[in-house]
Amino acid sequence: MDKQDWDEITAIGTAIAAGFTAVMAIVTAVMAWYTRKAIKEGQTQRQETNVHFALTRDQDKQHHEDSFRPLLVLTPSRPEDAFDRNAIVETTYAPSVPAVFVNCTLCNIGSGSALNVNLTVRSERRTGFGPTRELAPIAANGKFTD
Repeated sequence: MDKQDWDEITAIGTAIAAGFTAVMAIVTAVMAWYTRKAIKEGQTQRQETNVHFALTRDQDKQHHEDSFRPLLVLTPSRPEDAFDRNAIVETTYAPSVPAVFVNCTLCNIGSGSALNVNLTVRSERRTGFGPTRELAPIAANGKFTD
């Protein structure tokens, strides 16, 4: 082989190498684009996970707080009055002042202490009307005794 043949082979090899390099550059660019896309999707998923985690943490905190809340109920003082609503409230009329007796016990059936207890008796769904009394704190599973 003479020099001209070698020059032709070298030119063909160089052209093939340049074509291969161009193809590899395109493949590298496509892979870089997919890598960028995967990174952006990962960032989005991480942000969604952080939001979900924050919501779950807030929900767990609220559930924890709710599990230690008081729950106050009026229970009849006498067991036989449990199903007779008329026996729970007695109204007597003295010569000048009517009196209402509520034959119930205020029980805290929740798992937390009731600290600031205000008892208000209202009549005929009128707000701002009726006696109000501040009660002593009631322990969890405790009863108000006066």
